[in-house]
Amino acid sequence: MKPIPKKLLLVGLLLGVGAAFSPGGLFVLFLVAATWAALRRFSPPGDRVFLIRLFLIAFFVRAILSLGLDLGSWVVEGAPPVKRGPVEYWNLGIIDKTRNYLRMGDSDHYSERGYCLAQYVSGVWEPAVLRRIQDYGHQGYVLVIGWFYYLFGFSPISVKLLNGWIGALHILPIFFLSKSCFQSTIARWAAALVAGFPTLVFWSATNLKEPLLFLLTAILCLLFRVFQRARTPRRRVLYAGLFLLTFYVISDMGRRELFFSLVACFILAFSAEQCFQKRWYVALILMAAALIHFGPPVIQDGLRQGVYRHIGYVGGTGMVYRYLPEKFYPYVIPAPPGVIARAIPNAVTHYLLEPTLSRAGDRFVTLLVPQMILWYFLLPLALIGVAAGLRWKPWNCCFLVLLLFAWVVMGALSNANIGTLIRLRDMVTPIILLFAAAGFWALARGSQGFSQEAA
Repeated sequence: MKPIPKKLLLVGLLLGVGAAFSPGGLFVLFLVAATWAALRRFSPPGDRVFLIRLFLIAFFVRAILSLGLDLGSWVVEGAPPVKRGPVEYWNLGIIDKTRNYLRMGDSDHYSERGYCLAQYVSGVWEPAVLRRIQDYGHQGYVLVIGWFYYLFGFSPISVKLLNGWIGALHILPIFFLSKSCFQSTIARWAAALVAGFPTLVFWSATNLKEPLLFLLTAILCLLFRVFQRARTPRRRVLYAGLFLLTFYVISDMGRRELFFSLVACFILAFSAEQCFQKRWYVALILMAAALIHFGPPVIQDGLRQGVYRHIGYVGGTGMVYRYLPEKFYPYVIPAPPGVIARAIPNAVTHYLLEPTLSRAGDRFVTLLVPQMILWYFLLPLALIGVAAGLRWKPWNCCFLVLLLFAWVVMGALSNANIGTLIRLRDMVTPIILLFAAAGFWALARGSQGFSQEAA
């Protein structure tokens, strides 16, 4: 019998220790290794090394941040997250306040809800479990947390590493989307910006749904782009099916009007392209479908609902801003469509520029000052990138321009709380970063490279 190689013994020992100490953390490392192997096997040869390095750096930065925040919570709370015993009546038997000290109670709340879902599936139907699974926050990522806890037990530290993997994975569809719309160098810049943008990194070190939401949104945009470029009916049917499946998953994770507006933008962009190619029958059918589902009454109702949310935020706690005339606060007089239309530029200005540096007296805003300085630098570049893209590659990026415009207006009208705004604005941050990379290229190189067909 041949002796077992020492390297294999060492790997087995490390796997055994990892499985005993943190089976959930070991599972996430398996996901990272599988992603690394897939990139080695399937990514384009010219971009392979870049994508592997950026993915691994992005993951380990997020993992180190998450573990550091968990250690910080241990110092602040005086104890780590722990399971004290089984669920009994109104007592869940767990303590998880790993993000509460950062004023991110939703992260801990979703962790507890996920634990309760795992307990419910395991047959524990105590009142504490039944109450918590019906609590606020009905969104798909809680199911992911629940699945993780069901398989690996209560592991609030390692479950956040799963979000770190999702956040690192986000750079891949961003890269291929950018490359398809523009070219490889711009794609690399865009992917690097998304990998290192501070708040995008921060959400990936929590139990919040945002990283998965950003990833699925990027996948939807990429699927539309490959559908747009497909040359055979079979491929278009395949990409359309994948698009609908992804849309079904993402529509359970947030405000559905955002994702229906995403579909509307894609339909409008594809219809415009068909008109340009003189396929009028296709364009007319698509435009008719878009008008039926997203006509003026639906748009007006969406704008009105956005204003209601804004006024609700103004009446709440925390740092807020106002974009309507003072007589509409508090919510007594419904704002007519004309007033809403005139308020859109003011709302968009707040949406894109808040929190301003004048608010830096608040500790939370002070931490955001470096990012906001970077943000003020990137916004003009993004505008240049939009103009350059529409001039040199209009059919490659007009769907992203439409989506950016629609989501900025919708987000601007429905926000007033600074903390909530930062999380929701990051829905469009990856698109802005993509156009900022294109804008920097346009300033540095002009149309050179834009005229080349995207690989």
